[in-house]
Amino acid sequence: DDAAKVRVIAGRRFANRDELWAHVLSLQRKIDGGVAEGADAFFLFALVTCHPGANEKLAPGAAKIGFDINQEYPDTKSFFVERTDGSRAGFSARKCVDELYPKDSTKSALTLGRQSMGAREYKESPQKKARDPPPRGAHVRIDGLSGQAIQYGEIKEALSEFAVPRFVDLNDDEGYAIARFDDNESAVKACACVEIEGAAVTVVVMAPELEDAYRKDADAKREAAREAKRGKGGKGGRGRGK
Repeated sequence: DDAAKVRVIAGRRFANRDELWAHVLSLQRKIDGGVAEGADAFFLFALVTCHPGANEKLAPGAAKIGFDINQEYPDTKSFFVERTDGSRAGFSARKCVDELYPKDSTKSALTLGRQSMGAREYKESPQKKARDPPPRGAHVRIDGLSGQAIQYGEIKEALSEFAVPRFVDLNDDEGYAIARFDDNESAVKACACVEIEGAAVTVVVMAPELEDAYRKDADAKREAAREAKRGKGGKGGRGRGK
């Protein structure tokens, strides 16, 4: 039913999930490194209200919204809300879109706001679903980025023409990036990408031992960042897009 897929956010109509996600990516490119204004800000503020942790992200009040480098995880970028007290909270636009287009019945009941945008009700799960570890063969390495000044959002956009990545980890110093997908099938599809912003690139699925080493290193960096945040009392600063 095509009508059931329609969502209306900040007065803008989207026929399906892909159309909404394409608009989110276009705003990401447009405001990369800065703050949204006018209609763009209005749309993003409406979108973030769909986030499962919206109240926490917006309290005690929101002043600005944008997309920039995540200071806690400087190899990544995320949308953020700048609160009235000067602190920032990152948020995942994907989670907002998932709330509007739920994939299964494991999520909590819809808020009135999300229902007003057109999302359909779904069953509430009695238990929170445990997060599954990333599947084997879901990571790819992108080479050919050295000296190209290619940004995180441009890599994600190029890969999304073949398969939408869960995240992109850009290593500017060594001229490569790592992208993770939902499964091996999506990672293999992404290998068809041969050009990003005019630069010839190679995209290959990571060998199991390299994938394990990367995940181990990434986990260690995340834990170190958490420890550093706890050492500072866990207040203020810029948070990861969650």
